[in-house]
Amino acid sequence: MTDEAPEPEPSPALPSSLVETVRELSDHQLRELMSFSGDLLQYHDEQLLEDIEANPGEELVRVEKRDGYVEVVKAVPCGEDCADCPHGPYLYHVRTAPTQAGEKRLRWEFIGRVRE
Repeated sequence: MTDEAPEPEPSPALPSSLVETVRELSDHQLRELMSFSGDLLQYHDEQLLEDIEANPGEELVRVEKRDGYVEVVKAVPCGEDCADCPHGPYLYHVRTAPTQAGEKRLRWEFIGRVRE
């Protein structure tokens, strides 16, 4: 007698209608969905990298793709008449986030100063 493995539980973040649709897919369709999902994630990553730009006076020191975000190191100006500008470099994690209107925007999370 063999014990059956329990069916995987979906993330609560997934809509129940999507979960039900995915549960009904054949093995072949599930593999195709995995391939499409990977391609779509790669496309989103490329779009995110293209959307990252320095503001006037800033310098992008490093931009690297990480799992789920882009790591950005940049030097930033503080204002006029500052003898030490630009300041930093500072580390940010950048992701896309939906607005209330359903549009996507970049969300910059300040992590801290990068030691030189």
